[in-house]
Amino acid sequence: MLEFVEKLTLCPWLLVRSDVTGLRDAGFPDSTILHIILGSAHFNYLNRMADGIGIRFEYKTEVPDATVRSSEQGFAKPTPWSWPTPVSAPTTSAWIAFPESDKPAVDPESPYSLYWLMSYNPEARDLAREWRNFQLCETQQLGARLRSHLALYISGLNYCEYSSYWIRRNLERLGESRRLCEQLASGELPQGLPRKEQLLF
Repeated sequence: MLEFVEKLTLCPWLLVRSDVTGLRDAGFPDSTILHIILGSAHFNYLNRMADGIGIRFEYKTEVPDATVRSSEQGFAKPTPWSWPTPVSAPTTSAWIAFPESDKPAVDPESPYSLYWLMSYNPEARDLAREWRNFQLCETQQLGARLRSHLALYISGLNYCEYSSYWIRRNLERLGESRRLCEQLASGELPQGLPRKEQLLF
């Protein structure tokens, strides 16, 4: 389980079906595998949020600051474009079994297979759907198109083809060009951005 979580955290683009079947062979049912994934994803999210905001420790710690850590041998990551090529997509919809009931209503603009699998934990499923909708919803400070640009760019950096697919659909609905979508989905920054958008990316 811990080896799976480590791989999911550090190099998720290298995950393959055997990583999940290994958990199943060790005695974890699919509903528990989902909880393992949700727990790992949640704490990765909290870590990224704290790091991005720049929250410092509220207690004594021996962890060095960022300038020291980034210079240590083996700590800094290579640029995204030198990372390994992601494993080709599986031929089936998922690596764990879909629940026999609670199939969500088909929404042409949302990742319904993901929400269907999360029906093992309906509360988490509904909150995840609400959170995703909130992140892509236009506000006065950040328009819907720019939000989707940022989401697609991040999905490209993470080699997350599943997320990229749904965000591209959203951008196409907003009238975005296919060329720009391809750039962002490849982890490439678009050219000629206004200064504010450059800083956001």
